[in-house]
Amino acid sequence: MNSAMPTVSKTRSFSTVFLIEMWERFGYYGMQALIVYYMVQRLGFEDDRANLVWSAAAALIYVAPAIGGWIGDKYLGTRRTMLFGAVVLAIGYALMTVPSEDTWTLFGALGVIVVGNGLFKPNAANLVRKIYEGDDAKIDSAFTMYYMAVNIGATASQLATPLIAVKFGWHLAFAVSAGGLIVGILNYLVMRRYLQHVGSEPDFKPLNVARLIQVLVGIVVGIVLVAFIIQDRTVARGTVVAGFVGMLVIFGVMMSRGSQRERTGLISVLILTGLGMLFFIFYQ
Repeated sequence: MNSAMPTVSKTRSFSTVFLIEMWERFGYYGMQALIVYYMVQRLGFEDDRANLVWSAAAALIYVAPAIGGWIGDKYLGTRRTMLFGAVVLAIGYALMTVPSEDTWTLFGALGVIVVGNGLFKPNAANLVRKIYEGDDAKIDSAFTMYYMAVNIGATASQLATPLIAVKFGWHLAFAVSAGGLIVGILNYLVMRRYLQHVGSEPDFKPLNVARLIQVLVGIVVGIVLVAFIIQDRTVARGTVVAGFVGMLVIFGVMMSRGSQRERTGLISVLILTGLGMLFFIFYQ
């Protein structure tokens, strides 16, 4: 952080992240409210296939932030990666508006959404933490308000997009999801000066073009990989199972290497993770 920069209100900095998060969740939950019905009613998928495609995509959506967080923290910068992810997500939602019944258009769009979410989600939350870094009393309150952005965006879009789909068609409803995120990006660009003092170390250095190209190549590879995974039932099921087993292995390795105190904490995290997984299984 540059000490010569003028002091910026933390409330304004937080509001900048709050608004782009609200619009991003508007786009995501607006799309989610439609996607399974769209696959069944428009593309002719059987119920079990439609649910499996979305379940596999949703599982990857929750895995991808682990990579996106590292890219933001160590590689491109938290602010840059968040904005980059928002743009990729908007492209993914926009691809859902293409009037095509080709299933690969759907799989490709979902691949873009998975990758974009992985870039956006962890870095937006990380910016909130960085805004209030060192002020533990306010961090908890800030994250409570931050999750209100999720609720506001999700509620508005899940009420709007199904009605739009019924009255005006699927693709216009998906366009509303894309449009909401575009509004969020434009709003962020107007307010971005309030975040100039916040970010990870790469944010305060000139953009490394070589790294950017590497990330772009990684995005393309990620999109192709996700599309391949979700289009095949066997691969999709195997990926979900492998992800679960992989999580257990990671926890096992960390427990074996940690102290007694660390193991106690990891057991608590594992229990909470399991409960969270059950919640999202029933939620979906």
